[in-house]
Amino acid sequence: MNLVRNVFRPSPTMVLSLVAVIGFYISIYLYQYSSLRVGRVEPTEVLRPTPPGDNTGGAGGRRTYINMVLVLQTGVVLTFILLPFAISTYRNRAVLNRLDHRVSYGQMIRDQLLARKNTANKTTSTFESRLLQRFPHLTANDLKICSLLRQNFSSKEIAEKLNITPGSVNTARYRLRRKLALPTDTNLIVYLNKLV
Repeated sequence: MNLVRNVFRPSPTMVLSLVAVIGFYISIYLYQYSSLRVGRVEPTEVLRPTPPGDNTGGAGGRRTYINMVLVLQTGVVLTFILLPFAISTYRNRAVLNRLDHRVSYGQMIRDQLLARKNTANKTTSTFESRLLQRFPHLTANDLKICSLLRQNFSSKEIAEKLNITPGSVNTARYRLRRKLALPTDTNLIVYLNKLV
């Protein structure tokens, strides 16, 4: 189940811009509530150059200006500290989305395979029960080979499935024909398909 399908996904540029704005506002907040500032001074007064020879508040204005520059530099540093964190978060989200997609795809494939297997097992079990009713002396291995032959598997494919050699499959087919008392002119696969 994909839980993050309809969620807004910002671009990396939007994330970087947001981090920069947040860093700037954090620096303004720190400046306003820090003990470094000297009274309330309008930014236009701080940025206005002090005329030469004016000693009325030039030192306080300069100190406020220096404090403001320091706080802004702190904001820039905070922005560059938060920037890699924001980028890694964005990349991790993309990786998680890809993993979520792969997991949901894998679950879908697994469900399809289980449905096919259940269908095949139901038909195989009814076939095997009917075969056992007619021929109760068949072994479990004989039943496996009969069900695989009925599904049109070749001797080589049956050998791979049962982990035996193709020669052993041919021997098992010969013994199966004897147990079912089939004449030599009757095809084993056709006979097994008619039993259903």
